Amino acid sequence: MKAGQAAAKANGNPARVELARAMGADFVMLAAAMPAEKERKEFVFSHSLNHVGADVVINTVGTTDAFRECFNFVRDSGTIVEVGNFVDSGTFAFNPCKHLCERGIKIIGSFDNEAEHFVRAMPLISNPHIPLEKLISHQVPLADVETVLAAIEKGAKLDNKEIVKAMMVPELSERN
Repeated sequence: MKAGQAAAKANGNPARVELARAMGADFVMLAAAMPAEKERKEFVFSHSLNHVGADVVINTVGTTDAFRECFNFVRDSGTIVEVGNFVDSGTFAFNPCKHLCERGIKIIGSFDNEAEHFVRAMPLISNPHIPLEKLISHQVPLADVETVLAAIEKGAKLDNKEIVKAMMVPELSERN
């Protein structure tokens, strides 16, 4: 994609897709709407500068399959940023020569936050054009944690509203 453009992939949550658009994503892909991996790759390439793939692919999904698929989206000499796999989600066949060296791909992984990351995020947090308040779709009491986690796992709505991110607030007595 062109420098400065963003792409978002949400497996089946239209609210996250709309939030990505509201936060400035130029192109948004809902994987559930494009079940074929080839179709997703064609979408990325058709929307990229010179049709060569994305400059940067940021994977936040948290599955091995999603990380593997990033290699289909990134252009030669591009970068993959992996921030989604915080638990061991498995392995896939990986060839360093074919996946990295021949294509000049860079992979950046992040498991934790450094103080520098918060400093660098401040301009984004303070930007009035980025609707951060929409990141939290639900505030729920601690007593509802099992209900919320079950809804997230099923991809279900909570209180007739898509779950973008749910925040547990122990002092709440009911969801809002």
